[in-house]
Amino acid sequence: MAATRATAALCLIAAALLMLITAAAAASDTYTNHTVGGDAGWFFNSTTNMTSADYNAWAAKQTFNLGDYL
Repeated sequence: MAATRATAALCLIAAALLMLITAAAAASDTYTNHTVGGDAGWFFNSTTNMTSADYNAWAAKQTFNLGDYL
């Protein structure tokens, strides 16, 4: 009886781990590629000492998630 409960508990743990691994693998396949600065891009003009975009304003409009690319 105790062995049956232990086996059932082990099977439940294994199933839970399998579901977590599957969910993590599916989540890692979803990402967003963000172009820093949007259409203005990521440029710095050393003559004028200015960037091509307001990066703080651009970043405030973005939603970043784990696995995203910049």
